[in-house]
Amino acid sequence: MAICVGCEISQVHYAKGLCNKCYQRARLAIPGIRSKAYAQNKRWVANHPQQLWQSWLKNRYNMTGAEYNELFDQQNGKCALCGGAQSRGSKRLGVDHNHETGAVRGLLCHSCNVVVGYYEKIYNDPVLRERLELYVQEKHMENVVEVL
Repeated sequence: MAICVGCEISQVHYAKGLCNKCYQRARLAIPGIRSKAYAQNKRWVANHPQQLWQSWLKNRYNMTGAEYNELFDQQNGKCALCGGAQSRGSKRLGVDHNHETGAVRGLLCHSCNVVVGYYEKIYNDPVLRERLELYVQEKHMENVVEVL
């Protein structure tokens, strides 16, 4: 390894004495290159949606497309919580995971995934949980008074 002349950190050289990150930054600074690179990237994304999705699954959840499909089949293509199919026009069920450990728990429709996320946030914060209970009680009593 050598010192990159761009960031002056000891890294593997990519080209012209620069690490990959500094080389890409310098390359995109050349007039006209940024728009060409953007158009090329946009075409690639449009032509490789499955590959992009599998890469995203692997990076985000350390899960392959085959593992996702296996879990989907185990759940009969339905949300693990409500038993409904995909919601909001989504093509796929969302991956529910523990935010602390990263462990995948199952596949959920969008609505249930949002609810579980908020539930975990409120459940793990006793102050927020208490404020929520007080808010609901106060608003419930206001509604009862308005109706009478």
